[in-house]
Amino acid sequence: MLLGFGFGFVSVFWNAFWTLFRGFVAGLLFCNAMAVLNEHRFLGRMGLTLKDDGAGDERKKLITFKYWVTRILQAARWSRQILILVNGIIICILLLLGYWL
Repeated sequence: MLLGFGFGFVSVFWNAFWTLFRGFVAGLLFCNAMAVLNEHRFLGRMGLTLKDDGAGDERKKLITFKYWVTRILQAARWSRQILILVNGIIICILLLLGYWL
């Protein structure tokens, strides 16, 4: 027995941890995909840029879904250095543990 819980508890704990880790990696891959979108080639065609056109009320802009999607994409692009660091840490963890997702 390990710490009085038996191997069953350790196995359940490890499976739960590994499932959460896989979910985190899936989210990280999604953030990577959002970070590499080019504003001029891809987002500009879809109208997802934050260029101020000078038209409209600012309060109306803040409640639109398109505005919030644009802000999230911009935040993902600005956090590239953090994403590079987190990707490196995840790669090192996977290499040390010897697991494949």
